[in-house]
Amino acid sequence: MKKLAITFCCLSALVLGGVAGVGAGTEEHYMYTENNGGKHYVFAWGLLLSEYATVVSESDNERSVNNCRLNGETTRWEIKKTDMDMVAVRQEKTIVFRGKMQGRAVEQTIAIDGLPWYQPLSFSLRNFLQSKKDSVDFWMIRPDKLEPVKMRATRQSSEKIEVNKREEIAVRVEVRLTGLLAGLWSCQYWFRQEDGVFLKYEGVHGPPGTPKTVIQLSGRQKTG
Repeated sequence: MKKLAITFCCLSALVLGGVAGVGAGTEEHYMYTENNGGKHYVFAWGLLLSEYATVVSESDNERSVNNCRLNGETTRWEIKKTDMDMVAVRQEKTIVFRGKMQGRAVEQTIAIDGLPWYQPLSFSLRNFLQSKKDSVDFWMIRPDKLEPVKMRATRQSSEKIEVNKREEIAVRVEVRLTGLLAGLWSCQYWFRQEDGVFLKYEGVHGPPGTPKTVIQLSGRQKTG
């Protein structure tokens, strides 16, 4: 399996491996493909629901574990890859970072406000759709800079899309920056209307002319 690149939209939070030490609960395991300018990656996604939610991302050189409340709010995020070994924890209106990045020790606390922290949008936006709200503002950590960014997700239309040669009825969610930066960048997510499973993502991660990144569900992950 090729390494999955972490994007601005924190797509590293889409992948699941096994989660040790977590009690029995509902599990979901899926496979996805990413296409970025002709480069193709295959990776897995999964979710374990018990008293809380755990979403784990894993590829050859990278592992990301998200602990969330059942309403989608992230409480802890751990990422390990070649140049990073970092843990971020929410403490009231701050996010505390501890670990290493590019060979240097990092220990810092960054202030945020009372908005929720959504790191794995594949899970957190599913819960937003279940809430029936039209939009939600939230924080997300930009992994390349360890920088919390305020964003807004807005419910769009239900529409038919083709995913893995199969027609699906999906709810589209648009994610943008907030405030004066809202017009500078956006991406789109699609979730299956029936059960909220993440189906597709589209977004551009770079200046004009950068190829669009497209992620699509390709099947279920084998777990045994």
